[in-house]
Amino acid sequence: MKEYNIDDACQNLASAVFEGHQNFETIDWSLVDPEVILKEIKRKGKVFMSLLTDHGFKKGFCDDNIATPELTALVDGILEEIGQPLLGEAKFLNTELKGESHKERDAIFDARFIDANGRFISMEMQQSRLKFMLDRTSFYLSRAEVLGVKKGRAGNNFKGGPFMAISIINFVLFDEYPSVVEVVETIKGTNTQVADRRNRIFIQLPKFNKKIDQLEGDLDKFLYLLINMGNMHEVPEVFDNDLFRPVFEKMRIANLNIEQMRNYIATEQKGEIMRLRIEGAEEYGIEKGRKEGLEEGIEKGIKKGIEKGRKEEGERKSIEFICNLFSMGIRKKEKLARAVNVPLEFVERVLNDIDSGKIPSA
Repeated sequence: MKEYNIDDACQNLASAVFEGHQNFETIDWSLVDPEVILKEIKRKGKVFMSLLTDHGFKKGFCDDNIATPELTALVDGILEEIGQPLLGEAKFLNTELKGESHKERDAIFDARFIDANGRFISMEMQQSRLKFMLDRTSFYLSRAEVLGVKKGRAGNNFKGGPFMAISIINFVLFDEYPSVVEVVETIKGTNTQVADRRNRIFIQLPKFNKKIDQLEGDLDKFLYLLINMGNMHEVPEVFDNDLFRPVFEKMRIANLNIEQMRNYIATEQKGEIMRLRIEGAEEYGIEKGRKEGLEEGIEKGIKKGIEKGRKEEGERKSIEFICNLFSMGIRKKEKLARAVNVPLEFVERVLNDIDSGKIPSA
């Protein structure tokens, strides 16, 4: 079992990131206090990046648009689970399908390739819950289909594909189904499939709850890694082999170069702010939703909860939110007011209480 520790190389690299950071465009650096971020990396004992982000997924599985053995094994595990032929040799394709005009929406994938069977396969990682996830994947698949069918003069000019969209989602979209769900087109009221050239596969990570000693095939191991990589500190024996060891090496924070560390810290900062917002909304929604017997689910629970929570507990929750953001290094009162959606005067009062010691910062 290989153990990793946070070492000087990791800390020095993270420190170097902030040299000349004013020209770095992918994050609002005014939100970032370098010392706070570095302390958080140290405090949390972070050794590996999480795979549950676009940046992390691409870092772990995609090397310069080459079908890595790790990505091939992951996709093969998914295909085997749904009874589809394995990949074979795969050729990477452009991951950005632009609209024909500025008015048309782009489709941007985390990975996209054509395999030995002529299948166009696209992949995306979605960490945060999307209300319109099914619509999104349908649109993405349709855009890939349009570009995957060759132009013809007459007759059957629509030969192309099959087309497959694989979505790895860190939320549950289909409550009554397992972690791997295949969505196909059928005739209503029957199980008769009308089209075998387009299908969507959803990997519902919260539905996968096996412990490390229960892992069986490669798919089990990849799903476990996707969920747990960001919290691991070593390479467990079950992963200490030629297939999985490279993923750990690529995801090790101390192995990142300066540009990669910039992307990592940007992702961490944005993810932390989003997590606080989502957790706050869920807390409102679940608590109030249960009290009122809402059966429509968390979406209505969140909406109802926010409305009532702000009236009954809004001040306390807002103060907690401000303190959390303050401890992350966000100091500008205008940004705090926008993030928490409260008046500037409210933020000023909370900051004064923090300065005077009346309220401890989180």
